[in-house]
Amino acid sequence: GRQNSTSLHKERCWNILLIVVFNEPYYKLIPFIRGLYEPAFQHIVFIGGKGSSPSHPEVTLYNFGKYPQKIMGEFQHVAIAQAIADHPNYDGYVYTADDVFINTPRLVSVLDPLKMGTTYLSFKESIFSKLDPKTAWYHWVNMYGLEQVKKALPCFPKKAFRRMREMLGCEMCVVSHAADFGYIPKRFANDFIRWMFILRNVMNEIAIPAGTRFVPEQNEDIQFLNGLYTWGKSRENTLSFFKEDLLFLHPVKFSDEKMRMFATNVTNSANSTLSSLSICRH
Repeated sequence: GRQNSTSLHKERCWNILLIVVFNEPYYKLIPFIRGLYEPAFQHIVFIGGKGSSPSHPEVTLYNFGKYPQKIMGEFQHVAIAQAIADHPNYDGYVYTADDVFINTPRLVSVLDPLKMGTTYLSFKESIFSKLDPKTAWYHWVNMYGLEQVKKALPCFPKKAFRRMREMLGCEMCVVSHAADFGYIPKRFANDFIRWMFILRNVMNEIAIPAGTRFVPEQNEDIQFLNGLYTWGKSRENTLSFFKEDLLFLHPVKFSDEKMRMFATNVTNSANSTLSSLSICRH
């Protein structure tokens, strides 16, 4: 039978690449982010949108999509796919954004390196729904929503429709959820990349859920990553929402000294255990 993540952790050290996406060129945060995550990830790449800043050689600049740079964050999946393709020799890829705090001690203790990692389902919609633009979620009805999904349908692999039925109970449905954090194991990387380019003109909160849910052949190959999105909550109280079992917190502002101290304390409190867990230094 399939080995569980605990036995996998004990058998080997997993070489995982961390991909940090900057939707805006706040590259001055890189030294802090690198120091925060290096105890768990020896290998980190930073990516940003072309046209942002050529003065940071540590940042790889990609085209985020065909739409204006002011909305390039909606197309970060294109850059994530390019970064994975450019770094093929890893066991897996954690992707995140510069305004996400990863609870690395918790992550390395629960992550199954062989399973696709995605966040929980928010909501689904039929690809051919006739939605009222006045009341529907704006990402469904704008220029990079369901209309672009329809245009991409001829490129969908046949198994995608079976996976839609198995996961969503609907053969022509897609899902949407926040897509600022996730994990792609090597065995699914090439198919994930193909999905991201099939859906390159679809916003990331529709494209990434399609890739993470429809690439694996069975539901057992998907792990749901327990994090917290604090949109709509008081930014002043962001830290009060954090619990030790959360894998990530979004959005955060690492430009805030209190947030930096908090993140450092959470990470350092368990760093002594990192070397014995699955994501470790090579």
